[in-house]
Amino acid sequence: DLAKEALREVYRRERIALEDKKKWAEQLDMEQFKADTVTRKERERKLLIAQQEEEIARLDAQTSAYKVQALEAQKVSFI
Repeated sequence: DLAKEALREVYRRERIALEDKKKWAEQLDMEQFKADTVTRKERERKLLIAQQEEEIARLDAQTSAYKVQALEAQKVSFI
C-alpha cells in the first residue's frame, strides 16, 4: 500500500509539473506573440512615416519645380 501511495504521489507530482510546464510554454508563446505584434506594428508605423516623408519630399520637389517655372515665366514676360 505504501509503495502504491508513493507511486501515486510521484505520478500526481509529475502530472502537476507537466501541466505547469505546459502553462509556462503557453504563456511564453503568448508573450512572444505580443512581442512580435508590437515589432510588426512598429515596422508598419515606420513604413508609414517613411511613405509620408517620401510624399512630402515629392511635394516639396514639385513645389520647387513650379516656383522655377513661375520665375522663368516672369523672366520671359519682362523680356
